[in-house]
Amino acid sequence: QLDLAAPVQVDLLATAGGRAAVIVAPAKVPAGDYEWMRLKLVTSRDSLDSYVQLLGGEQAPLFVPSGEQSGLKIIRAFTVPDTGLQALTVDFDLRRSITKPSGQDAYTLKPVLRVVADDDVGLIGGTIEPSLFQGPDCTADPLTGAGGAVYVYTGADAMADDIGGAGTQPLLSAPVKAVTIDGVTTYTYTVAYLPAATYTVAFSCQAGDDALTTDEAILFPAQGNVSVTAGATAALQLPNLP
Repeated sequence: QLDLAAPVQVDLLATAGGRAAVIVAPAKVPAGDYEWMRLKLVTSRDSLDSYVQLLGGEQAPLFVPSGEQSGLKIIRAFTVPDTGLQALTVDFDLRRSITKPSGQDAYTLKPVLRVVADDDVGLIGGTIEPSLFQGPDCTADPLTGAGGAVYVYTGADAMADDIGGAGTQPLLSAPVKAVTIDGVTTYTYTVAYLPAATYTVAFSCQAGDDALTTDEAILFPAQGNVSVTAGATAALQLPNLP
C-alpha cells in the first residue's frame, strides 16, 4: 500500500491526447508479479471533492460507487523488476465512463478504462479532410470540430459501428479538434496509449449523436488501417488517400 501525503486531484479532460498526470511518483515496492491494483478515491454525492464541470461553468458532484471504501479495483497483471522502473498509465474512456442517473443531481463515474505499460504503447495522430465536415449528414460543428470523432478498432479492415451497436465495438474513441490559422481550418486528432498492433481508424461526423448504450445509424464516411509501434506516433490522414 502506498499512502499519499494528500489526495491527488486529476483533471481527466486535461490528460486527453496523450497527456498524463502523475498519481503516484516513482516509489519502491517489492519486485515480483502483481495481478491487480486498487485506487482509493475521495468522492460523494453531496460534495464537490470530485466533480463534473458543466458547459455553463457550474459544477456537479461526481460519485464513484464504493470509491472511498473498497476503491477502484483495476485487474491488470504487471511485473515489477528487480532493477529499473515499471511505469503504468491508467487510460480512462470518459465518453463511456460518466453517466447521469435520472432524478439525481450527482453524476456517476463507472470507469471504462485500460491499464498499459508505458514502454509498450504508441500513438496515432492525423488529420480529417475538411470536406467531411460539410456534407448534409454531418451534425458536428465545423468551427470547433465538436461532434466529430475517430473510432479505433482492433485489427485491419474492421466494420465500423457505433458504441452500443450490434456490430464491432471500438476499443476507444477520440474527439476531432478544429484549428484555424490565417483563415485555414485543419481538423486534427490524437489517439494515445495504444499497444503495438494494427488498427482500423474510422471517422464519424455524427459522433455527438452516439448515445453509447443504444444502436444508432452513425455514418463513417472514411476509414483506414494503421500500424502502431511502441514509442512512436503513426500518422493517418482520413480519407486514407494513396
